[in-house]
Amino acid sequence: MSLPINREAHRQLIDDDIAWLETVPRTLERDHVLSILRAERRTCALHAAIEAEDAADPGRVSP
Repeated sequence: MSLPINREAHRQLIDDDIAWLETVPRTLERDHVLSILRAERRTCALHAAIEAEDAADPGRVSP
């Protein structure tokens, strides 16, 4: 069963996964998963910044 989560909870899950993966021995698979999680973390930060800009200027049209 899936449940919707907010942006902060999603980011916390990603950060926890990254922290755990950084404790395990390096493998090609581990490095690949880490790169995907880090990209997702950057995407979350970008979306949060866009939402903050939209909140500051309600008349602004998002790209």
